[in-house]
Amino acid sequence: MVDVATSIVIRRPLHEVAGSTMDPLNAPACYRNISTARRLDEGSFGIGARAAFEARFRGRALSYTYVLKEYMPGRLLVMATAQGPFPMRTSYRFKAVDGARTRLHLRNDGQPSGFSKLLAPLMAPDDAPGEHRRSADAQACPGGRTTLSQVRGRRCSTPAFPH
Repeated sequence: MVDVATSIVIRRPLHEVAGSTMDPLNAPACYRNISTARRLDEGSFGIGARAAFEARFRGRALSYTYVLKEYMPGRLLVMATAQGPFPMRTSYRFKAVDGARTRLHLRNDGQPSGFSKLLAPLMAPDDAPGEHRRSADAQACPGGRTTLSQVRGRRCSTPAFPH
């Protein structure tokens, strides 16, 4: 079993953080290992919607599809892989700390099988927590900047929320 989670407070209002983070098309700006993301369905984004991602892990190209399982605008987004090398569920939970700060809780969990079961020990202790921390840091600012000193004392490098 792989289960990795992180939680950070972002100095931006809930509607800004959740609004940009809940759009899977922002994933390449948020995760350094994801190169492309695209919607596979027409229409509004809701339960059952699919998104395809291209990523790199340990030097290998990966392609996978997520399906939206739970969606509560501004509060919760849960996606699970429908196709890909590693069965995984990704959950984002948002909570306003106050009018200017938001807590983002990010979790990835899954039950690997077959060849991916051999990769699980490699992911959990080293790569996943660090990647989650970097990902969660970046989640604060798809398309913009914000200061995350309470997390890592550095700034997100993408251009979105002015500080």
